Amino acid sequence: MQIFLIDSSFGNCSLSAVSGNTAFMLSTVFSVMGLIGTSRAHATTNPKREKLREHFAIKNSLENQISASYLAPTLDFSDLTDGVIQPPYAIIANEWKASLRLEAGNFTLIARPHLSLKHERAKPASGKAAISNNFVAKWSELYGTIQPSPSIAISAGKQNFQWGNGELFNASNPIFGVDLNGGAFTKSSLSEPDARDLVRINYSWDQNLSLVLMAAYRPEKNDLDQEGISNGSGSAGKDQGELNQKSERSENLPAAIKLEMSGSSGADYLGLVVGGAEQGDKLFFGAYSGLNFSDSTLVYFDAGWNPNQDGLYPEAPLPGSQTTPRFGKRKTQVSSESAQNTNQTMDSASGDSQKKNYESIAEVGARYTFEGGSEIKFEWIGNQTGYTLAEYGMAQELTENSPGLIPYFYRGSNIPFLWRQAALLALYFPNLGENSKLNGTIRFLKPFEDNSGSVFMFSEYEISDSSSAFLALSSFVGSKLSRAGDLYRSLATVGCRFNW
Repeated sequence: MQIFLIDSSFGNCSLSAVSGNTAFMLSTVFSVMGLIGTSRAHATTNPKREKLREHFAIKNSLENQISASYLAPTLDFSDLTDGVIQPPYAIIANEWKASLRLEAGNFTLIARPHLSLKHERAKPASGKAAISNNFVAKWSELYGTIQPSPSIAISAGKQNFQWGNGELFNASNPIFGVDLNGGAFTKSSLSEPDARDLVRINYSWDQNLSLVLMAAYRPEKNDLDQEGISNGSGSAGKDQGELNQKSERSENLPAAIKLEMSGSSGADYLGLVVGGAEQGDKLFFGAYSGLNFSDSTLVYFDAGWNPNQDGLYPEAPLPGSQTTPRFGKRKTQVSSESAQNTNQTMDSASGDSQKKNYESIAEVGARYTFEGGSEIKFEWIGNQTGYTLAEYGMAQELTENSPGLIPYFYRGSNIPFLWRQAALLALYFPNLGENSKLNGTIRFLKPFEDNSGSVFMFSEYEISDSSSAFLALSSFVGSKLSRAGDLYRSLATVGCRFNW
């Protein structure tokens, strides 16, 4: 049986399943290997190892994270289709994250494997709890970098590369700018980077001028786009009509060229980006900047202009062919007179008479850093990929009986959020408490289009030099179809992690 896997940081969603016994054995083996490796690292000096270290520099770490999560799904799938499995309402996870950095001359290898065993409980249409044990093994990052000269570095492999100060987006980045799995608002120190296979070249003329060229060499789709929503028999449910209708994705491999200029101190900067996006046949444009008014005050913006995305949007019925709206690629009406004569609309991605519009995502914000390291950030965010007022009305009509279904449509496409404008407040509290052992993060998000809103809180307490306990909470306020609506009404995770 396959069901949704939501990691304890709320940042990723994947679909995978193996037998419980196999998962338990693999997790146990990895745990034992980690403990053996740790004990060897603290063993007495080995002459052969010392000689090897003369030519290689090795840094490694190991982290074990154990957590329990409670999730309140927004939508009751049992009201829709018999046999459809709901997303899990309870998850117990045991995760192992290793990090290895090997340096040999001008070559560096970064390897970060991630293994997790998750026990999940979900409620199927029959009313009886469904239990699933899932094992997931992946590379969070795996890439090599060679530096032929002090000004040039060439990297290849699975990696993540971002810039700017945006809280939810790196909007000027056509490759890593938007998290389509819903983890942007709930990211924390537990979150994994959204890495992918690419080649990257960094060139620096001097301290104040740099150039980055990067291009993906393997296509990638988000999890819902690959698998759909699982049903009780364990199949991906790809033929369940509109429930699993997915966007048509082009197979463009995104690429970007970034030029960044900075002031003499390096604190003020301006960057320009041009490249090819994952969807569409036109160029992507981006720009970002930061200006420091003092040592504690920064004003910044980050923006990207992308050709119309192939996301799922409510579309009006065609005259004489439909009686209700349906979901499909965003369409643009040619003209009222033309539409009456032809009884059709033209897709914005086709037709000589139809211009392809650009959609923008932009963040404008300010950050203030207090003495001691605490920060407060305020941002205005514009998101033209969100639903327009007309699209929102059609979505309400389409899901009149099951409004909570909306997040499943847009989350499975190229739309990060339903809203088009929002305000964000973020607070960071490092080193709190008597012994500076408590860290905290709070985010508030308020869409302008309605009265809904979202909140996320994360805190971590350092128990010792190698262990800590954490708590994460997330929820949205508003109706199921509100602009802040999400797959889950609320989420809570408590756990601990150990580092070696």
